[in-house]
Amino acid sequence: MLINPKAAKRFAEAMQTRTKTDAIDAAVLAPFAQRMPFTPWQCPDDLALAIRACARHIAAINQLRTQTNSMQRNKPRRHPTS
Repeated sequence: MLINPKAAKRFAEAMQTRTKTDAIDAAVLAPFAQRMPFTPWQCPDDLALAIRACARHIAAINQLRTQTNSMQRNKPRRHPTS
């Protein structure tokens, strides 16, 4: 069973648990698993994976463009010697 970490954290907060130890985590996650409906994880279909790959590629290109622009702006300028 996969549990969304944010949902587990919110559940623990609702149970007024603030301490973070393995024993307390187990004591909180057991009732969480009993109360929440179980929906099995399914691998995304090929189209969703392709869209995710394209989005990551676009993000990488944008980051590279930003780095390049910063390097261009911060490049030392040469002054002609007379």
